[in-house]
Amino acid sequence: MLLDRDDARRLPQTANFRPYFFRRLTRILVHMPRRLRNWNYRNVIDFLKTNDFRFSKPLDGSHERWIKVGQDGQSDITVEINFTHSSYPLKTLDRIIRQSGLGKDEWMKWGGT
Repeated sequence: MLLDRDDARRLPQTANFRPYFFRRLTRILVHMPRRLRNWNYRNVIDFLKTNDFRFSKPLDGSHERWIKVGQDGQSDITVEINFTHSSYPLKTLDRIIRQSGLGKDEWMKWGGT
């Protein structure tokens, strides 16, 4: 269901429901990643957090370093991310995927949910 209970209470009681619904629907759909397209900063950070990455430190400009501490003698994995308000280009997202050491399948699976 796209509208939650609070949204249903705020709906106008007139026939003016359609514009509100489509405005809300586009706001929801625009911010959802589709496979490897339409990933923004918040999506990448949420995915990395679910895979045990933690913020390490800010870098030059708007870049950040995220780290996953290695366990059982494994080396640490670091990912450099550029903060942006728009979606990442595919080549930039490919670089982030390679640095993370996680497969594209995991990224696409998480992006499809």
